[in-house]
Amino acid sequence: MFRKVSLILVAVAAMAATALFMASRGEAAGIAFDAGSACTPGNSANFTWSHTVGSGNDRLLVVGLSLAPRQNQKVQSVSFNGQPLSQVAFRNNSNESRAEVWQLIAPASGTHNIVATMTSATAAETVCGATSWTGVDQADPIGSVIEAKGTSNQASVNVPTTSGDVVQDVLAVSGDVTATVGSGQTSHWNGVAGTGVRGAGSDEPGSGTVTMSWDLGASAKWVLIGVALNGGATPTDTPAATASATATATATLT
Repeated sequence: MFRKVSLILVAVAAMAATALFMASRGEAAGIAFDAGSACTPGNSANFTWSHTVGSGNDRLLVVGLSLAPRQNQKVQSVSFNGQPLSQVAFRNNSNESRAEVWQLIAPASGTHNIVATMTSATAAETVCGATSWTGVDQADPIGSVIEAKGTSNQASVNVPTTSGDVVQDVLAVSGDVTATVGSGQTSHWNGVAGTGVRGAGSDEPGSGTVTMSWDLGASAKWVLIGVALNGGATPTDTPAATASATATATATLT
């Protein structure tokens, strides 16, 4: 008599809904305007003015300066509450107009002084302003930076962005000409230093290519810098499935 054992082994692969979550970069969180300020325009080698930063998360301070660089003046340093800012961009249009953009990640909350100093302590007709923001990517706050210059009665620049970005611009125009902010933009400062330079700054929410523009009262030499601020990353909980196996055995005896 033969004993025949038939063994059937069934392996079943089951995807367990194990609650493992991986933090991944989601859509950009909304950037929010915090505060704006401006210096008193003038002809000086040093400019100091106060700015109040709120207590929101993921803060960024942006400072814009517009100069009449007749002796090739430029900004040597900018600080806030003693913390040095880093330069993002600059552009000249001959020796008649120059724009600069500086930034500080995670500025201290509260009211503190912004101090801007020119190279070689050489006075320059200057207009300056600042904005602070919350909800900005702290690891990579600056996206596209586009600079343009020209001689005309309109200044404009096209800045590529993604949804959730904000574009901050800084304008410098030679002479005492008016400057009217473009449609969709919010003006934060707009002033003139003597008869040497008009300076202004504005922002516009990002979505695709954003055109920043200013209508000028007369044809003049201008510089316009547009800087995209990156929205902070919002962690997204993504479930990761894990596989487990079960075995079922049946035996038949004959």
